[in-house]
Amino acid sequence: MSVTVVLGSQFGDEGKGKLVDVLLSSGKFSLVARCAGGHNAGHTLVVNGQSFDFHILPSGLLAPDTANLIGNGTVVHVPQFFKELKNLGEKGINYDGRIFISDRAHVLFSLRRSSQRAMLSTDSATIQVHALIPAMLRQMRRFIKRDGARRFESRDYW
Repeated sequence: MSVTVVLGSQFGDEGKGKLVDVLLSSGKFSLVARCAGGHNAGHTLVVNGQSFDFHILPSGLLAPDTANLIGNGTVVHVPQFFKELKNLGEKGINYDGRIFISDRAHVLFSLRRSSQRAMLSTDSATIQVHALIPAMLRQMRRFIKRDGARRFESRDYW
């Protein structure tokens, strides 16, 4: 099995998304993964006259036989995630069983602040444990001892 990695060496628009899309057109890839970043990133694809905006979701969702992974280093802004899925569904893209999120990805809710796209916001929320890591929820006692859950006690989020 061979692996092809598209990796940027700087922050910002390097054309990584475009390169992934070109590689996907060969039909030789079964998995597309995002390994870092948040919803401030992304790119727009125009396929058969339809425009698709990707910020969190991997663009491999446009390739019907490709699985898509949101990896450990990614910050998943939940409202943006579902907005993108809804937009894809409305355009006839079937994503059922093809999108996976690592249980170590950071999950960010718009609970405390407006949904700003600045990475400083998501990085700050991650560091201050305003974002949740699903793997932490498996060990709730340990999570509470870390003082993370106390931030959520006084609010009715659930």
